[in-house]
Amino acid sequence: MTDIRSNASLIAEAWRMVHVEWRTAGALGRLAAQRARRSGDAINEAFGLFHAAYCDLRIAPPKEAATAVDEAVKRCAELGVQRGIWLCRDLQGLQAHFEGDFARALAIGEANAQVPASDRSDDERFITLMLLHYASRASGRVADALRHGYRLLWLADAMDSDEHRAHALHNLGALQADTFNVEDAVVLQEQALALARKLQATELPAPFTGDLLYTYAALNEHEKAYRTLTEWLTQPGGVAAADRHHQCASIALAYLGVGKVEEAEQALALGPFPHPTDTHLECSWTWVSGEVLCARGRHAEARDLCVAYLERAGERKDADYPFEAYRLQEVIRVASQALGDTESAEQAVQR
Repeated sequence: MTDIRSNASLIAEAWRMVHVEWRTAGALGRLAAQRARRSGDAINEAFGLFHAAYCDLRIAPPKEAATAVDEAVKRCAELGVQRGIWLCRDLQGLQAHFEGDFARALAIGEANAQVPASDRSDDERFITLMLLHYASRASGRVADALRHGYRLLWLADAMDSDEHRAHALHNLGALQADTFNVEDAVVLQEQALALARKLQATELPAPFTGDLLYTYAALNEHEKAYRTLTEWLTQPGGVAAADRHHQCASIALAYLGVGKVEEAEQALALGPFPHPTDTHLECSWTWVSGEVLCARGRHAEARDLCVAYLERAGERKDADYPFEAYRLQEVIRVASQALGDTESAEQAVQR
């Protein structure tokens, strides 16, 4: 059936969905951009191009996403729509962030943050704040990341948008977990997951559940983690195979916490999920795999697995989040102690 909504209505719906359903928002953006181009509606073409490119950055292979960003940047410049140009700068900042160029991402975000608030919508300013939050977090600027994260939550509350609020709460929860403040993290993450369920979102429950499972494990709330996992896996409509793979490490950790070692091994057997932007998934998969190997008494394999990962990450110049790096070293410590290698165990503690 042909969608008879106006270009402006399509864009409004894309803005509503862009933080909860990337595939839907991207499709709406592409449709709006095509129609707007035919009718000479420059501003909605620019907004449509942004949504298509932004959602590709989130879920498409890097080369495909880069092409979408380049096309949006070029076309918005041709159209001369300033609000579209600012959004394209945000796209370039997010692209730099996902590529590991955090300094460039921060520079772009800080420049866009200087644009008067009256010249941009709340939705547009939310994108810039999100960029600043991500890049500050990845750069280790925790105070700045917290400041931007709470500004995101304040803006979501001002917009009275559960979609934006869920995204902001999840971001803050992840940051608090990264910095070992798991008591605050769990509250934020539980609120984010509750909102995702309320919104009946299809794409958010997987990452929101996965992050919450890690936090429950850090709090030794293993029964709660297992219940949360079970609720997710038995949700109406089930869980997509890709989501199971994406969250395989957190699934395994929840199983391990209640002594279901075989189920944990089965979850991890898929290997790290090849996500286009989340390079930390390999790190998570590695340390959880190490814990499972330790549970089996295979301490030498556990240590070798983690050490090999650290060597690869060092060659790639990956910078893992503090919590992830700690868990890797903890597996090395435990395995080394079990092997009678006190020196390596002490070195792991020092790192």
